[in-house]
Amino acid sequence: MNFQQYQEEAHSTAIYPDMITLVLNRLLDAGLIERLDWSTIDLNNHKKLCSISNNPYYPALGLGGEVGEYQNKLKKVQRDHGGEITEEFKEFAKGELGDILWYLSECASSLDLSLEEIAKANIEKLASRKERGKLQGEGDNR
Repeated sequence: MNFQQYQEEAHSTAIYPDMITLVLNRLLDAGLIERLDWSTIDLNNHKKLCSISNNPYYPALGLGGEVGEYQNKLKKVQRDHGGEITEEFKEFAKGELGDILWYLSECASSLDLSLEEIAKANIEKLASRKERGKLQGEGDNR
């Protein structure tokens, strides 16, 4: 499986509110939906609709939660088991890292980015840092 296949299959399982639904629900709750001039809304303009409908917040918040779960379990391995990585932990990690990958993929999709282009850009950045002797240090602009 490659990144594109993963991203497409992962996205087919995404169930969370899009921005259009969130906005329409807020308008409905505020009693403003009746006052909308629907003649000014071009629902055929796919690009505008997609940019409004994507929800970058939900997957980003989910990503943080999943990373936190993984870190918390790893912290306990260090604290309670002397840092020994067991097969049991590896199985747990496989599931959590899969969840992290899913949310990361959805973050990328919500910004109309592919995991492949993100990976390529990251490798180029790291190669440049390596070439310039800047792999260590602080800051994004090394």
